[in-house]
Amino acid sequence: MQNAQLSTQIAKNNLSKTIIQAVLDLQSAEKQYQSATQTFEANKDALNVTKQRYDVGLVNSWIIIPRLPTLINRKTI
Repeated sequence: MQNAQLSTQIAKNNLSKTIIQAVLDLQSAEKQYQSATQTFEANKDALNVTKQRYDVGLVNSWIIIPRLPTLINRKTI
């Protein structure tokens, strides 16, 4: 009887540990996603500003050409 109770408690502890780790992993993933989203938006804004400056002649093509594939992929042109 005691072995069954011990096994049950171990299973409960393992399940609790698994759930806690899953919650922590989710929280970490949410933070990483928020950070990646902020970085993406900042880069998109910077590329759009560079393109606008290029369009009015304030930036040479050697600055914008390396960034064009990124602009095209993000459909911000």
